[in-house]
Amino acid sequence: YIKDNALQFVRGYGDVIAGAGQTAGRSAAQIIGSAGSFLLRLAGFFFDFSLFLFVAAYLMRDFEKLVEGARSLLPPRARPRTEEVFRKIDVQLHSFLRGQITVCLCLMVLYGTGFLLAGTPFAVPIALVGGAASIIPYVGPTVTVVPAALMTLLYYGPDHHLLYVFAMFVGVQLLESYLLTPRIVGKQVGLNPVWVIVSILVFSSLLGALGTLLAVPLAAVLKVLILEGVEVYKRSSVFTGDSSSAPPPTSAS
Repeated sequence: YIKDNALQFVRGYGDVIAGAGQTAGRSAAQIIGSAGSFLLRLAGFFFDFSLFLFVAAYLMRDFEKLVEGARSLLPPRARPRTEEVFRKIDVQLHSFLRGQITVCLCLMVLYGTGFLLAGTPFAVPIALVGGAASIIPYVGPTVTVVPAALMTLLYYGPDHHLLYVFAMFVGVQLLESYLLTPRIVGKQVGLNPVWVIVSILVFSSLLGALGTLLAVPLAAVLKVLILEGVEVYKRSSVFTGDSSSAPPPTSAS
């Protein structure tokens, strides 16, 4: 009886069992492939980061030599003006860095306050790490909301505390994107908040995540170069209408 029923079961459900085995095999292969790809990307990231630190250390050690070498290549008549332009760019980039650090400190306070109100475990460490990592686009929000949501879910379960965490996170991100960064960073580099938002949208569309990171510094550098170009144009004979600096006309032979 057992033998007959076993044969009947195999005949009736053999295709289903085979299909389930194939599906499980494909799923396992996909999981292993995804895990392998993630490990390769992670290893590539650490390799690139280590290479960046290595190159940055050598550049910092030889920075003065590189500057002197670049200065020696400039024509003597153009050297003072070029140095002045680069000095202004350096001031703009320093101002951007100060503004970005101020934004990160504000985010630490906002994240910490919001997570404490939501009852998130380890609210202060998560806020400190997330605020510091916010200097890198996309990294800061990720290392903030994922640990906060995970800790809240493990501690309270899927209840209203998790909704508080997500609502607070969305509110802080909107505040940072449309108020803190345009006003603080834009004020430091002397850019209008509207131009800060426009520069982030334009450069992020052109260069992706790298453009988001470099949008405000590039806008500050472009501001210096455009102002210098306008000043040169206003001193030129095209603007003043003075033809004394124009070359004399050649006589017809």
